[in-house]
Amino acid sequence: MSTPETETTFTLIGITVSVHYEDYLSFCLTNAQVLDHWYVVVDPTDKPTIEMLQNIPNVTLIHFDFQKGGYVFNKSGGIYTAQKLVHATYPHAWVLLVDSDIVLPLDLRQKLLESNLNPEGLHGAARAFYQTPQQLLEDKPVSTKDKGCWGFFHLYYDKTKFCPESSRDAARYDDKFKAIFGHHRTRVLPIMVKHLGDEACNWKGRKSKRFEIVKS
Repeated sequence: MSTPETETTFTLIGITVSVHYEDYLSFCLTNAQVLDHWYVVVDPTDKPTIEMLQNIPNVTLIHFDFQKGGYVFNKSGGIYTAQKLVHATYPHAWVLLVDSDIVLPLDLRQKLLESNLNPEGLHGAARAFYQTPQQLLEDKPVSTKDKGCWGFFHLYYDKTKFCPESSRDAARYDDKFKAIFGHHRTRVLPIMVKHLGDEACNWKGRKSKRFEIVKS
């Protein structure tokens, strides 16, 4: 399996699900500078998210009904829909599944080029947690984690690999995706991303408090 080997040919395509999460995502818009193209899967009724993203040149919005079929929050189905489009459009690109509360480092591309990526593998990242916008602005995380290749950051090249076509909610679909690659082809990269807010809070749809600067 051949892959890009130089920065001029290294193509990085992002896929993100964002549903009623525009407050978090508004702090992650610098991701568009890191990605060659960014596909964001949205609920058609989520006007704040759609309006925020619609004029960013390298962002494509994919409308998806996350409750169709009786699902609570079919996140995996949304990602799968985007993967089908991305795999067909960019057969020679690296694909990054990244959550809507993750801020990518601006030098991510260079870090990836230096990381000896496995085109048959799945790559994760470490993360620093920021509970408030103030902590983010001051770059003062409350904690960090560098274990586990979880779905907030899944980088891969193999276009035969897809997330499940559906999931009841946002829990554990990433475990199933990771299992397709096998433990021996899963690796956490020496890269730190910024994670906004709590983890595992919105698996059944948006529950967390708003992530915004409190005006005094």
